[in-house]
Amino acid sequence: MQRTIDGVRSEGWTPTDVRLAAARLSEIVAGRAAQPDEEGDALAIELVRWLRYAAEVDADEIVDCLASKPPPSRQAPRWDDLHAQFAQYDSSAELTVALSRRYDDPARVLMEFLDDVAPLRGAWQEVTEEHHRALELLLAFGTDETITYALSRLDLMNWETDDELAEVVRRHHAAIRRLAIAAWPSMSWEQRVDVASLFEQHGLYDEALLALLLKPEIASLTHEDRAEYVHALGVYRDARIVPRLQAILDWALEELAARRTDEGRDLVHLVISQLRERELAPTSMQQERATALGVLQE
Repeated sequence: MQRTIDGVRSEGWTPTDVRLAAARLSEIVAGRAAQPDEEGDALAIELVRWLRYAAEVDADEIVDCLASKPPPSRQAPRWDDLHAQFAQYDSSAELTVALSRRYDDPARVLMEFLDDVAPLRGAWQEVTEEHHRALELLLAFGTDETITYALSRLDLMNWETDDELAEVVRRHHAAIRRLAIAAWPSMSWEQRVDVASLFEQHGLYDEALLALLLKPEIASLTHEDRAEYVHALGVYRDARIVPRLQAILDWALEELAARRTDEGRDLVHLVISQLRERELAPTSMQQERATALGVLQE
């Protein structure tokens, strides 16, 4: 519970006092202070008084302190409070409790946060620990909406071994399977690669997913989708994938012989690399054709 102004003036500030006063000050400045709070307003005013005095006495120290802890989203101040919650709680369980106390719909807040500040797919170097944690929390909430959202943004996932994430997937494996299959038709092949990776990494082997992976005809896909499709086949280690990879290699070699394009050459390389990842090799005939086309060395 926050203390009175007299308590602050006689005993100084506590971390809780500062957080409460700063939060109230933010509400006042942003015009969001709908509910009257005389004590909160008084603490906010007192905090401004102390900051003003400290700035007059030693502004350099204030600057150094602020520079050491800048808001992560400088262009999105609406998320400062959420950033602070991430910084305060290392445990996912504690963070979930804190967010549930702070927001009426924490899942909606996290989805809006990722929509607003998470990098576009492919900009992996801009993905932060907060993006990882927000996505894992959405999976952990376990509703159809939050799992479906998380499956669409698995590019934000921390793919390193994580016992906490493994437990979340284990707990919601049935829903993850069901919702991944339902969302598959609306996903891009990049998203499908991520889903196949999640299933493979956490042992969610599924006949329905295998059927979806084996369904496409390589000739009907764009050049970009062909590469992503082969990646999706490559990450899913079911042995029944191998005949499809072999068939795609035959098709890719035929295409390369007919058209001699860079895209065709890249596709042949990719399929061969996926076979080698499984410690397999092209057939002798495929190797001969690839060598003749200049894809493999003698």
